[in-house]
Amino acid sequence: MSEIIGFGMSLSFVCLEQLAYLFALEAFAAPKRSKKSLWMGYVLLLIYNIVVSLLITNTALKLLGILLALVLFGLYNFSATWYTMLFATTFIYMLIYCVDSVVLQSAVMLTNMDTMQLLISPFWGTVLAIASKLICVGAGYGLKRFLGYRFYQTPKSWGSWVATLCLPAFAFGFTVWGFPRPNADSHTEAVFLGTSIGLLLLSILQIFVVEQLDRHRVVQRDNLVLTQQLRLKTENAQNLTEAYTAQRRLSHDFTNHIGVIRALANQGGDKAVCSYIDQIAGELQPYLLVVHAGSDLVDAILNQKFAVAQRQNIIMDFSLSNLTHLPIQESDLSVVLCNLLDNAIEACAFIPENRLIHVRITWQEDELLVCIRNSVAHAVEIADGKISTSKKDDLLHGYGLRNVSAVLQRYHADYAIQCTNQEFIFTAIFYDCFSNEKG
Repeated sequence: MSEIIGFGMSLSFVCLEQLAYLFALEAFAAPKRSKKSLWMGYVLLLIYNIVVSLLITNTALKLLGILLALVLFGLYNFSATWYTMLFATTFIYMLIYCVDSVVLQSAVMLTNMDTMQLLISPFWGTVLAIASKLICVGAGYGLKRFLGYRFYQTPKSWGSWVATLCLPAFAFGFTVWGFPRPNADSHTEAVFLGTSIGLLLLSILQIFVVEQLDRHRVVQRDNLVLTQQLRLKTENAQNLTEAYTAQRRLSHDFTNHIGVIRALANQGGDKAVCSYIDQIAGELQPYLLVVHAGSDLVDAILNQKFAVAQRQNIIMDFSLSNLTHLPIQESDLSVVLCNLLDNAIEACAFIPENRLIHVRITWQEDELLVCIRNSVAHAVEIADGKISTSKKDDLLHGYGLRNVSAVLQRYHADYAIQCTNQEFIFTAIFYDCFSNEKG
């Protein structure tokens, strides 16, 4: 009977260890399986650990087999590189061993019993095991709660992971080297225990510090890329305005000239020339200017995107007010329009038919409404005002909408993103806008 109870207690402790591992793993990697699959893997891993414990007597081989199984379990159920998973597994089991050692040291000091007396005592052995495993579960849940796989979102090399593991490895080695210490006085034991606890807490704190430093580095990189993109957008907007002005003059003159030539050919009865002129005019029609909203830059952008949409068999229609007097700088509005329309055209390219884009820039009393609606092939996942992208370029991941968001925040504008009935809608409102002329 006592053997069954002992086996049940050992099984419970293994379950708690694996639960701590599972919690902590989500601080380093994003789950890629369903919860059902994850817990099925947890049960299989538990069975494997029991079999290994029963069949293998060598402690080193047993530990190696368990660590290898945990790494494979993590790679199958979480999105992470092999060295990330190896770091997470090593760190968590170093943490578990250090907690076990610190709890045992604390009990030695409090009870004035030696290590062996505590370990062979059914009462104290059970109490200490439960205490250490619950502390490990709490630490693992804390890592999951406060990091929540954000630590994994910043790509790291294997060298970075090794450097991060140095302090936990030192804490592990210090605990292994210093405990148990026979014939040590109470002062020495207290100093050693305090040092062990301090190293253990510093090892956990280091994970949070490294995560914050990595986030800061990513923000700096993002800001640099955003600044460069905004500068390029501004330069492109200026060049586009100049080209639009010249094109508008030439388009106006071309339309007049082609009309005169056709009239002369018609008077002369030359049907072949008339037919040729009609053909040329029809081919050039998509490239003629279709938008005249009063702002040279906005007109240039909308006409350019309209021509791109036409070439891809995308229907683009407009609902525009008079934009002669805009409440924001034209270069800023160009950033908003270029990024949103580029995204809309790209989304429509994946649809075999019914490719539609609707552009609305209208006044509503003293507010300027900018709304872009476009068809999408499937529903878009939206979380916290952000969308997941299918683009493979990690560096440019989401930078288009970040540029838009940066401009809108500068003008204290509100925006909303929604996707319903296979239609993606981006709406922004600029408040307290005053204009002398509104359409």
